[in-house]
Amino acid sequence: MRIIPTGSQVYGPATKESDYDFVVDVVTAKRIEQFLIRKNVNITYSKEINPQYEGLTFLFCGEKFQLIVVLMPEELDEWEYATKQMKNLAPIKDRAERVAKFTWFRMDYRNTYLHETALDIKNLFIKEGGV
Repeated sequence: MRIIPTGSQVYGPATKESDYDFVVDVVTAKRIEQFLIRKNVNITYSKEINPQYEGLTFLFCGEKFQLIVVLMPEELDEWEYATKQMKNLAPIKDRAERVAKFTWFRMDYRNTYLHETALDIKNLFIKEGGV
């Protein structure tokens, strides 16, 4: 079970209105949901998928926590990479600029990962006697 903390609470600048963002896979999200239900925590679900994060939003405990649910394990690595890159920068105050930079880091990881995977497949094909 991996939970990746991300967002302004991790890489800044957090404000009084900032929520707590966590990236999880579908199985982990379900486990968290079941745990909260067993603890009688009232969970309010958002009705919309957030296209910006490609995730689902959960609100609970009177505090705002956003679970960003990803479908593939590789996406957890992508979010972790982008979060680490953001932590290495000076905090970006403008939210739109911050989101754009974070998205750029995610795409940078995705392009690198896909390129490395394609090279691995090509090398395996050649090794196995492909054209």
